[in-house]
Amino acid sequence: MNQPRPESRISSLERRASSIEAGIVELSNDTAEDLKALRNDIKALSEHVDLGFKQAHTFIQDEIADLKAIMATKDEIAAMEGRLLDAIKQLWQQKPGE
Repeated sequence: MNQPRPESRISSLERRASSIEAGIVELSNDTAEDLKALRNDIKALSEHVDLGFKQAHTFIQDEIADLKAIMATKDEIAAMEGRLLDAIKQLWQQKPGE
């Protein structure tokens, strides 16, 4: 069998190289599009997570404020109970007719 002429071989190699380069360009474009979409997805997810953290932080701060109010009320009630008990003890210690 005869070997192909150099012109045919060169032409074949050029077509093959052109086809390979075209595939690389297409893959590069697809990859760029996929990376852009991925960046957008990450940005959207990050914004969603940030919003969730802000909402959680606000909720926790509100709960802490409520707990502080409850604890202050309990402290006030405990102090009032102490004053009432002291007043009752004083009344019991007083003798009738004094």
